[in-house]
Amino acid sequence: MLVADAASFGGPPLGLLAVRTGTRWSLPGPRHEAEQGRALATPWVPLALAAAEAWRQGEAGAQADAEAARLLVDRLRTAAAGVDDVEVLGHEVDRLPHVVTFSALFADGEALVDELARRGLAVASGSACTSSVLRPSHVLAAMGVLTHGNLRVVLPLEAVSPGRAADVERLCAALPEVVREVRRRMGTEGL
Repeated sequence: MLVADAASFGGPPLGLLAVRTGTRWSLPGPRHEAEQGRALATPWVPLALAAAEAWRQGEAGAQADAEAARLLVDRLRTAAAGVDDVEVLGHEVDRLPHVVTFSALFADGEALVDELARRGLAVASGSACTSSVLRPSHVLAAMGVLTHGNLRVVLPLEAVSPGRAADVERLCAALPEVVREVRRRMGTEGL
């Protein structure tokens, strides 16, 4: 089974449920006899076709999108490494093309996220696996790397965010000042 939102790959806002032929499954909730318990609403075929076309186009451009994302992440890695006491995590080459994680010593990750959000930039902190818990990433801790002041940037597909290159440049430009400001507020600047 596959559950997805077509908007995540550049399609329309449509929830998708794909069930392989021969897979046993049951729709949760009460069954409606008129629909034989399988569908709660009549499918809107044009929207489903638009989602399928977005998937097809995304697959066709996946390699080029990944290459562009890798260059943007390289730019982010360089900018983050240029900030005092910031450690860029992960392998330089053998990595996902659209994800970068770095940690800023003497800064709180959530404070960094909030300060960047005030500037219109969306990033995350902590563990991607348990994003609702405000704790350092257990994965980073297990790797023995700095977990305090952690930031995780995941670039969306260009079809979803055509301005992602400009956003990356804004993040690169804002990062030194944001880290400095958060450290100043925490009283850790210059340690």
